[in-house]
Amino acid sequence: MQAAAQACSPQVEKWKANAVARAALRGVALHVTEDDHGDPLYVAVQGAMTRHMAGVDEVERFLTLIGAPAA
Repeated sequence: MQAAAQACSPQVEKWKANAVARAALRGVALHVTEDDHGDPLYVAVQGAMTRHMAGVDEVERFLTLIGAPAA
């Protein structure tokens, strides 16, 4: 239920859009969806490779790893 409340937050929406754009600059498609329990699920796709991430901290580490520009 908390995830649904966060989805409406303008700050969270801004972070999501920024993360998707930063990943795109490195050729990675970042998809934001929900898991079976309604919690956020982030999936990065580049070619045939995928990476599933469960939280903001994990996404930020991934963006750093791929050399995405800082927010």
